Amino acid sequence: MIYVLYSIKNKVYFACLLSNLIVYLQYQITIEPAATDKRHKVMITINQVVFNKKGQKGTITRIITKSTGYVEVSYEAGFSKKEMAFNLTDENGVSLKKSPKKAELKALTPLEEIQDKMMWINGCASGDRNSMSYQISAEMLSKIEMKAKESGNDFIASICQSVDKYMKCSEKQAYCLAKFAIENEIEL
Repeated sequence: MIYVLYSIKNKVYFACLLSNLIVYLQYQITIEPAATDKRHKVMITINQVVFNKKGQKGTITRIITKSTGYVEVSYEAGFSKKEMAFNLTDENGVSLKKSPKKAELKALTPLEEIQDKMMWINGCASGDRNSMSYQISAEMLSKIEMKAKESGNDFIASICQSVDKYMKCSEKQAYCLAKFAIENEIEL
């Protein structure tokens, strides 16, 4: 008869009764780590039976990277192959990990669109006032500056002059200019 006395971390201490002698045993348990993906609650374990996209049956022999789910699989056909977990399914046909999502482009708001246009001037070579990017930016700035002077907004007019003079536009300046252009319905 074997009795478990206590366990600490991964060591288990047993007591065993052999012909009226008590023998104390210490046994160390090694537990194979499971790769978990916290975002999808996925569990990838060693010796787990899996199927690839071609329907070939195999077992996971090694976890290469836990974060991306890169594993080594030994197939019944007698070969080993490195696979991504989202290409594998378990015995129930459930994918081991969801495939990565492709980045979706979101449409810019009118404010963000004008902000981007205002920052075109940053792409100009310093001092090159003959480039097409500068000419387009200067035209947009002149429209905003004229409207700002008409309405008596010296702050916006000074931003336009500064951007034109230094050929640089910060995000904050671009935001102010874009907001003013939208409020005053300036077509750029």
